[in-house]
Amino acid sequence: MDDEVLPLAADVYASVVLTFIERSATKPLTDKELAAIDRARQLFIAGFGAR
Repeated sequence: MDDEVLPLAADVYASVVLTFIERSATKPLTDKELAAIDRARQLFIAGFGAR
């Protein structure tokens, strides 16, 4: 992964996760949303491994 893209990817990942957390404060997360968070986490971690 390009060193210039990594900070942006981290910001996007954090933003997505925080959005889901804020939403879950009013309504529980669905299995589909939890799966999306897990998939984003896996992709983010894989990006670090590609370096």
